[in-house]
Amino acid sequence: MAVHTEALALGDAIGPAGDRLDRYAVASVVLAAAGLVGFMVLHLAFAVLSPIAVVLGVLGARRTGVTGAPGRGAATAGFLIGGVGVVVCIFLVVGMAISAMAQPAVV
Repeated sequence: MAVHTEALALGDAIGPAGDRLDRYAVASVVLAAAGLVGFMVLHLAFAVLSPIAVVLGVLGARRTGVTGAPGRGAATAGFLIGGVGVVVCIFLVVGMAISAMAQPAVV
């Protein structure tokens, strides 16, 4: 088993083979999960974190494809969870707009 003597930087994670996972992939999963938890507390966090998770998931998947670093699964998971978050946010905004238009005007 290889021994890693260098210090881990913020955002580094160790994969099963001892290789570091891509930082963007890890950040994508973390932000997507934080967005889901934030949805239960504050919908704004969900709306802000989900698109960021999608972008980081795409960047992480590209980087892992080019460099061969582990983390492609994490990048894909962050992209998919963030994408679901974006779709849910769109439905919420459209639903609120329709609901607001259906309300009678108060004079």
